[in-house]
Amino acid sequence: MTDQILEKLTGVLSNREIEVFKLIGEGKSTANIAEQFQRSIKTIETYRSRIKSKLSLKHNKELIDCAVRWLRNEDLQIASSKQEPATSNQAREIASGLVG
Repeated sequence: MTDQILEKLTGVLSNREIEVFKLIGEGKSTANIAEQFQRSIKTIETYRSRIKSKLSLKHNKELIDCAVRWLRNEDLQIASSKQEPATSNQAREIASGLVG
């Protein structure tokens, strides 16, 4: 099921943003993520900001909750895996289901 969610988010988030989103869900700090990717903390903060914007999340807590739930695959209703990648509106709906 996580692969289906990944397919939907792939239409909205870049590959690196998805990697950062996954690490956020695993509880990694911005500094840990920056070290892992050998990037600056500011660069990772920019990724976090873009992810929040694309998923219509306002607060870091929402981002973390969304990423954790995505990893845990809780409360998601995903149609068949044959669907097209998500539009921005569909990604927002997915995110609202994750934080709601």
